[in-house]
Amino acid sequence: MEETCPVCKKSCQIDKTTDNWLGVDCEICGKYKLFYTVVDQVRRMDFKENGFILSGYIRNATVNGKVIKIRKNDLERIIETTLLPEDALDKMDLLLTYIARRAKSLHLADVEIEVNHDFPLVYCKEPNEFSQILYVMEKKAKYLITKGNYQFYNLSFEGLKRMKEIKKIRPKSNQAFAAYQFIDKMHKIFKLAIKPALENENIGFKAYNVALPEFSGKICDEILAQIRKSSLLIADITGQRNAVHFEAGFAMGLGIPVIWTCQEDEETKIKDNFDTRQYKHIIWKDAEDLKKQIINRILGDPTIYAPAQSKDE
Repeated sequence: MEETCPVCKKSCQIDKTTDNWLGVDCEICGKYKLFYTVVDQVRRMDFKENGFILSGYIRNATVNGKVIKIRKNDLERIIETTLLPEDALDKMDLLLTYIARRAKSLHLADVEIEVNHDFPLVYCKEPNEFSQILYVMEKKAKYLITKGNYQFYNLSFEGLKRMKEIKKIRPKSNQAFAAYQFIDKMHKIFKLAIKPALENENIGFKAYNVALPEFSGKICDEILAQIRKSSLLIADITGQRNAVHFEAGFAMGLGIPVIWTCQEDEETKIKDNFDTRQYKHIIWKDAEDLKKQIINRILGDPTIYAPAQSKDE
């Protein structure tokens, strides 16, 4: 049934056959499901204020083969914790990465980019902004080439060089490092939430921590060595341990993406921490909630190279 997308307010396909869920298939936002209690709230969202964040999050998850299901708490957390590109240069890198991955999966064929449909890929608020980014990438930075049809793009020599630089900045391996306070409660959270989220079939990381290290050297040396081998770090600051902040800072210095998490009982302490309060944290209530949020964050963040989504790169 053709109706209006609750997020972008454009024409889309709606499926109302599932009890309590509204299924949406939108050319702009992608595929997603809204729980019935949140549909009206999403429809009231201003796209340029918060709607573009939700749209970009859903679209990137769709690209990664995930159909996001959104309840009220999910909606609030997506808006609050989604990592946005800081400027036009970041958006250019995201788009370049998307085109490179798509071209690879299409056996180096040109990639179709439809300005009016694809602007959420890099969290643009409107097609005009996206069109300007494409213009700069093709005409100024010389990252892209077209072959007669301006809807089809591929990487130029300069674009390939930039992708090589991006890959150096964002290391890729199958390992993800988990940093957290070493107490029984958090060991359980690692086993029930962090590890299964990272090793989810749609993500494909191998989760690593040094809770039970099988080596004979200094534990600090082993930690730093394993962080260097990782392409993602989960930093759970529940308990406010300095070691977790150090490990996360070390990863950030190497250009390794960090996902910050914290149990909801300690959410107020985030504001008191000068070093990390500017970063968006996943706030979790239990293991299942944390597991779901980590999966959704990874699949909705185009800067994280999930091994299961990057096999063809």
